[in-house]
Amino acid sequence: MWVFEEARKRCVFSMQVYDLKMKKIWFVRKRYGWGWTPATWEGWSVMLIYFILTVLLFRRANIASYSENDAQMSFLLPFILLTTLLLVVTYWRGESPRWQWGTRDTNTK
Repeated sequence: MWVFEEARKRCVFSMQVYDLKMKKIWFVRKRYGWGWTPATWEGWSVMLIYFILTVLLFRRANIASYSENDAQMSFLLPFILLTTLLLVVTYWRGESPRWQWGTRDTNTK
């Protein structure tokens, strides 16, 4: 039963993942744990942009800071905001989050 329920929730057409509302999914649920992983080129581009912005943010904080405390404060708040924005995008364009640990085996009781 569980396998059919998962197949009903996700439809795959030509390597594109859609949910029941036919909204294109950029991020799919991880198989183990909680969270998402990119499933399309849009999801991978979001992750690449996040990585590039994080590196640029770190370099700017490292160059513009005069002390360790100043470097932490000039990096920490923008990093938290950037990560929050990433979580909002993954929640908006991804599958509904839930905890899972692998796939459920239908043969065992």
